[in-house]
Amino acid sequence: RQLSKKEEQVKLIIECINSNFTSPGLSVKKIADQFFFNPSYLTRMFKETTGVAPTKYINLLRMRRAVELLKMKNFSISQIAYALGYKNQFYFSREFKRHFGTPPSKYDL
Repeated sequence: RQLSKKEEQVKLIIECINSNFTSPGLSVKKIADQFFFNPSYLTRMFKETTGVAPTKYINLLRMRRAVELLKMKNFSISQIAYALGYKNQFYFSREFKRHFGTPPSKYDL
């Protein structure tokens, strides 16, 4: 089956996010600007196609990567936060706890 125009656009947006999810400046507005969409239209189109909002998708990628980095045991929490595009480790830790129910310092590897 051939992808619809909307599905094709969302596929390109996903590729963009997958390549840039660790960038501190990544936002729905930046992505929308890059693809010449209104941010709310991009969010609606993305969610209709994937079932998840783009901000949540970005966060899921970051959380998966955070677990990979924590397992390596080579990096501090602040290094991991910075590597994933968070401006400070406290916001990262809060997001991590919201996602996994435990702070990164207590995450059971």
